[in-house]
Amino acid sequence: MSNDTLTAALAKLAIETPHDAIAEPARLATRRLILDSLGCALAGWNAPGIQESISALRPWGGASDASVWFHNMALPTPNAAFINGAMLHALDYDDVHYRSVLHLMSSLLPAAVAIAELRNCSGKALVSACALGYEVAARIGIVAKALNMGYGYLPSSTVGIFGVTAACCRLLGLDAATTTDALGLAYAQSSGNRQALRDMTLTKRLQPALAARSALWAAQLAAAGISGPQHALEGEAGFFRVYAGGDPPAAADLAGLPDVWEIENVSIKAFPSCGANHRVTQAAIQLASEEDLQPQDIAEVHLHIGYKDVWFVGDPWRLNPQGNPQVDAQFNISYSAALALLRRKAGLQEYSVENVLNDREVDALAQKAQIHEIPNTRHLHTDQVEVTVRVVTSEGAELSRSAQALKGQPDNPFTFDELIDKYWECVHFAGIYSEDRAQSLLDAVTDLDKRADMRSFVGEHLAPAGEPAFQQVK
Repeated sequence: MSNDTLTAALAKLAIETPHDAIAEPARLATRRLILDSLGCALAGWNAPGIQESISALRPWGGASDASVWFHNMALPTPNAAFINGAMLHALDYDDVHYRSVLHLMSSLLPAAVAIAELRNCSGKALVSACALGYEVAARIGIVAKALNMGYGYLPSSTVGIFGVTAACCRLLGLDAATTTDALGLAYAQSSGNRQALRDMTLTKRLQPALAARSALWAAQLAAAGISGPQHALEGEAGFFRVYAGGDPPAAADLAGLPDVWEIENVSIKAFPSCGANHRVTQAAIQLASEEDLQPQDIAEVHLHIGYKDVWFVGDPWRLNPQGNPQVDAQFNISYSAALALLRRKAGLQEYSVENVLNDREVDALAQKAQIHEIPNTRHLHTDQVEVTVRVVTSEGAELSRSAQALKGQPDNPFTFDELIDKYWECVHFAGIYSEDRAQSLLDAVTDLDKRADMRSFVGEHLAPAGEPAFQQVK
């Protein structure tokens, strides 16, 4: 193996960086993301598509060596990670790294926890693996975004698989050479696109789960001695040239220890919907609250958004009860704006299937919303465009708000109390954990660095043995 390849340099970063070299703010950010992610997974434990996926995978057999969270069952490691990733991403409430356009924890955490449970790793080992896996994926993703990688690709899975694989290799105790093989094997499986979103299907919530499964295959195949391409990232047919359409960076540009770790730049979501909706949602809540708008006051709604927001979430709203109404609502900016204007909140309950089907006022207003594409934004990503919500009142007045710093982003982060509030929203929405049990999980994640073994953590907090399958608390 050549030691000066970009792929090998990132493998070394993931494997050879000691835990103590990860700055304490990065470790704190990692623990907070783990808590946020487990809350999101708990909220999505029984979301549309989850039980169907379990029913499909369970008869396949194999060693039952990794827990399916919140379901009192175990499956083969890749299959358990797949289900857990699907739960985590199901309600689109999981984190996003805007600099690389990654939803990474929905594949990183399920795969890493599955290996940590299998190998009985420490909590400290899990934290360092997640921080370094995020670093590897984000560095690749930032470059891919700068090269303007086609927005038909889904970076969370196409890029994310490299960071997830690196984290799994670290937890498996592999060396840098074997990890380079694993990254090559991951590249052979790197895939994902946004057509599932365009067609509003449940496949959207499964793609990061597929990356978690495939990363585990890559790491374990490399550990078994299967060789992978050594120039997976920088080769003539490597990731940057094939997926991003540009020249790869030099290894030295991506390999060193950072001053600020990318996991510190992750945004925690304030709303369980596509991130392209969030600035409009936040501006609409602000407008409705500050102007005390009532439903009868709103005659017209105009949304001024960028080109890619139009592409991602700008289709006209039409309720389809026979389709996937929750997915439809999560990925429609007109629906999010109407919800925010009329209800002044846009949480898990507001986006539930039942609410989407039954809130006729929001449905009617969403159908009236008009989309206006801001000129000259084709080359900009969604987080680079200032969006505006404009309302014409029944008396003819025009009121508007533009999105300010988005809540949850690094320049306007969640406080710890706000993070805890979101966690409890997820707990209460799930309805399967008692207050004491949910508090115990919260406390355990807060002290995760001190945990000696992850197998007992999973057994105590995510998949307790000897209990019947969870039933929803009434």
